Amino acid sequence: MKKVEQPQSNRVKIGLFLASLIVGVALALASMFSLG
Repeated sequence: MKKVEQPQSNRVKIGLFLASLIVGVALALASMFSLG
């Protein structure tokens, strides 16, 4: 079996970026709703 680490690490980086983005948007929406 060949080791393919580059695509996996890229996928992990993209996944973490998307997850942090979603968390940031969720926190912003929650703060807006609590303030509004």
